[in-house]
Amino acid sequence: MESGELVRISVTQAGVIVKKSHTFLRGEKLYEKSGADEAALTAGLLHAQIETYRAPVGLSDPVLKVFTQMALDSASTLDLKMQLTRATKPTETIEAVSDRGRRNVMKYQQIIADYGRFIKDNPPRGEIRNVSELPHSKDEILEAITFQIVREKKPAELKALKLGALMLADFQEEGSLNPAKSIGFDGFDFVSGTSNEEQDLIKRSTKIAYNNGRQRLKSVKELADQNLLQIENKLLVAEALRHKLMQAG
Repeated sequence: MESGELVRISVTQAGVIVKKSHTFLRGEKLYEKSGADEAALTAGLLHAQIETYRAPVGLSDPVLKVFTQMALDSASTLDLKMQLTRATKPTETIEAVSDRGRRNVMKYQQIIADYGRFIKDNPPRGEIRNVSELPHSKDEILEAITFQIVREKKPAELKALKLGALMLADFQEEGSLNPAKSIGFDGFDFVSGTSNEEQDLIKRSTKIAYNNGRQRLKSVKELADQNLLQIENKLLVAEALRHKLMQAG
C-alpha cells in the first residue's frame, strides 16, 4: 500500500478475509465476509464504485480482483478498513446486502433510463462529443451500468448495457475537445495587400495552428481509446462477478 503496509487478502468458498500482516495467521483482521455468495454480492457493490482497475491482470478471481483494487486505492490499512466498513457492513447478512442493493436499484435504473433516452434521441455520430451533453455524469452512468450488469439475467439487456457503457468512451471533457487557436483568423482571405514577408508569416502561423489542432484532436482520440480500455476492463470484472453469482444462485 502507499503507506508501506502489507495487506493479505484471502478469497475462498468460505468467504473473504482481509488482514494487515506479514504472517497471515497472526495479523490484525481488517474485514471478513462469510460465504461465497455473500462475498460475490459484496464485491458487486464495491465494483460499481471502482473507477479504474490497476490490479494485476493475472488475478482471475473477480472477487479477489475487486478487493485487491480497493486495497490499492486506499492510502493505509486504516483507510481500507474504513472504506470496506462504510461500503459493506461486516455483520450484514446476504438479505441485508440485497436490501441495500435494492435501495440503489431505483436510482440506478433511473440513471440508465435517462441515458437510454439520451442515446435514442442523440445516436452516435462517429465523433468525440462533450461529456456535458450526458444526462448524468459519466462516472454515475458507468457505476449504474456496472451495478446492473452484475445482477442482469436477460442476455438481450446485458448486451444493451455493455454497448451503452462502451459508448461512454466517446464523451470527453470540454477542455480536451477544443483545439488551441494560435491566431485569430481562418484562411488567407486578407493575404492580398500585405507584403511577401507578411504573407509568409501568416502562412507559417496558419500551418502551425492547423497542426496544433490536429495534434490536439489526435490526443483526444487517444484519450477516448484509453478510456475505452478502462471501461472494457470494468465490464470484464462485472461479467465475471455476474457469472459467479449465477453459479452461487
